[in-house]
Amino acid sequence: NLANLYKNTQRLSESEAMYKEALEIRRRLAESNPQAYEPYVAHTLNNLAILYSDTQRLSESEVMYKEALEIYRKLVESNPQAYEPDVALTLYNLAILYSNTQRLAESEAMYKEALEIYRRLAESNPQAYEPDVALTLNNLANLYKNTQRLSESEVVYKEALAIYRRLSEANPQTYELSIAEIQYNVGLLQVELEDIGKAISSFEEALAISGKLVKDNTAYKYLYEQSLFGLGAVYANIGDYTTAYNRYEELLPLLKDGYYVNPSQYKGFYTASLGNHSFQCIFVSEFKEAEQYARKGLEIDSTETWIYSNLAAALLFQGKYGEAEALYLKYKEELKDVFLSDFDAFEKANVIPEKYKEDVEKIKQMLHE
Repeated sequence: NLANLYKNTQRLSESEAMYKEALEIRRRLAESNPQAYEPYVAHTLNNLAILYSDTQRLSESEVMYKEALEIYRKLVESNPQAYEPDVALTLYNLAILYSNTQRLAESEAMYKEALEIYRRLAESNPQAYEPDVALTLNNLANLYKNTQRLSESEVVYKEALAIYRRLSEANPQTYELSIAEIQYNVGLLQVELEDIGKAISSFEEALAISGKLVKDNTAYKYLYEQSLFGLGAVYANIGDYTTAYNRYEELLPLLKDGYYVNPSQYKGFYTASLGNHSFQCIFVSEFKEAEQYARKGLEIDSTETWIYSNLAAALLFQGKYGEAEALYLKYKEELKDVFLSDFDAFEKANVIPEKYKEDVEKIKQMLHE
């Protein structure tokens, strides 16, 4: 208990020392009375494993988890009702550790075994264990998604989502966030599967839920922002540039606030959104805005050179030929394919101003030289 207190107050070295001393005593007691004290040994091993995991001592964490798991497996033989939940939780924690260290096959095996136990426990006590089933399914789906097993990931996400929807009927305050998080992940997945209609529906639900939650708790702001970003990108992908433009217009003030409060967290997100929006502005003929957003993105991160393609086009379509030409020449070698691809998209969308079409042809000729 003293170790727990030290851990909760970030006195981690002292916490470790207390756990280790408690563990030494419990091991000695378990030698003469294993039935009484082995559960306590396993419990302390688990606590040490969590402490080591939290402080990135992952090899030591694994050793602790595996010893705890071995004890719980032995205990479950004589009392499954009491110790199967401990086996499942330790398997779940090991799965996370293996996932974080890129041992993905082992992580999958741990998740699957934990899931099998939680499913069985949920049959007799759904109220207690269905949340664990859903959480394990969600993590397994994330693993499949990260390893490009997209169809499997979608199936597992859907099962987790169905459980969370059912749980949310009785307790929306606890489970609505999980629905929103899964729907956001499913949206990303469906983009990769090129099922754009379903992706829009998933992102829209994630946006609606997180938008409702963020009114009471700003911790949900990031999910709301990510959902807006996803929708902006998807609508742009299907050529609905006006809707994409509107989504980014809503998103950027939020990211601006986030960036000035926490620049390290928001720098990449804000820069990418500024760059993307500068591109959308061109498609709705807001060329001056496109220039402004592109310049802001490059001001924040000048290494994101792809934004120069948007800036150059925005200048060209405002009649600022000299400035545009200088950028096309400077980045010709690096961005030639991007420049030409963008021109094709602009021509297809019929957004190039008539009076500057000759300028575009001159730039294209220069790029081909």
